[in-house]
Amino acid sequence: IGWSTADRSLSTGISQLTSATLENVNALAYLQTVTQTENGRAFISASGGFFFRDRHSPFSSTANNATFGDNSTEFGYTNIVVSYDDAQIYNEVRCSIEGGADQVAADTATSQLRYFARTLTRSGMLTPDVNEANSAAAFLLSQYKDPAVRIESIDIVPDTDPTNLYPQVYGRELGDRVLVTRRPAAGNTISQSSFIEGIEMTFAI
Repeated sequence: IGWSTADRSLSTGISQLTSATLENVNALAYLQTVTQTENGRAFISASGGFFFRDRHSPFSSTANNATFGDNSTEFGYTNIVVSYDDAQIYNEVRCSIEGGADQVAADTATSQLRYFARTLTRSGMLTPDVNEANSAAAFLLSQYKDPAVRIESIDIVPDTDPTNLYPQVYGRELGDRVLVTRRPAAGNTISQSSFIEGIEMTFAI
C-alpha cells in the first residue's frame, strides 16, 4: 500500500495465510483480519511507524520493561483500577477459517455451570489450516474461561518525578511488558506482569 519500509517493523508471523490477490480491499480492515488470524498485535508506534508483532512476541522474554509500584525502588503512579468480574469470561469459543465450519472449544463441566454460557466468536480467519482455528479456540478458551484479577489501568503524573517518569510516559510502547504492584493498607499485595494494551494522555495548561 506504499508504506515506507523505513516506517514499519514487521514480524514474519506464525500463521500460514491463504494466498490472495486483493483489489478494492480496505487495507486497514484486511490488516486487522490478518492480526486476528495471527492473534498478534498491529499498531502505530509513538514515532509514527507501523508495527506488526506475531503471537509469540509477548512471550519471547520474561523480563519486565518497567516496574510500577508504591515504594522508592519502583516508578510511582497515582491511581490504579483493578477488576475481578465476569466482563471478560468466555467459556465457549468458536473460530472458523474462510468457508469453513466453526471449530469449538468449550468448558461445559465447570465454567458454564458457574457463569452460564458466554460465547466468543472469531470468523473468517485467513489461514487454510482448520487445525489452527481449532488451536486458536483452545488457546482463547484457556485465557478467558475463568475470572482473573486484571489491572486495567494506572495513572502516571510525570511532573511528580520528572527524571524517572517522563522517560516512562514517552518511552513505553504498546505490547511492552510491565510489572505493576499494589500494596493495600489491608489485604494481600497484588503484583502482576501485564502487557500495555492502550495509552492515553491528558494535558493540562
